[in-house]
Amino acid sequence: HIEAAKAAETPLVFGAAHRMPSDVWDSLVGKAKDAGIIIGCSFQRSSAGGIPVPPAVEEVGHRLDFTIPPFGLICEVMASFMGFIESEEIGSKIVAFYEACAR
Repeated sequence: HIEAAKAAETPLVFGAAHRMPSDVWDSLVGKAKDAGIIIGCSFQRSSAGGIPVPPAVEEVGHRLDFTIPPFGLICEVMASFMGFIESEEIGSKIVAFYEACAR
């Protein structure tokens, strides 16, 4: 994948990178650095079985902390945009519905 990313001049992106063992990261960071490519990855600290960000990644990486978006407000604005008068109540009900489905 490193050679393909280099040939395409694109970053190599890993979602759920917290599931990759630290020794794999040690090797991967070195190979990516040698190839001159950028790696994008997400480490979910709260995930079961996840590892902390490996030292090899911390040394060369840039950390961006994310927050959970305000889904209630997003749904409220979407409902209002679609013409619903009681968009605040509808937005919170949509969020409650999706949260119940996710369980």
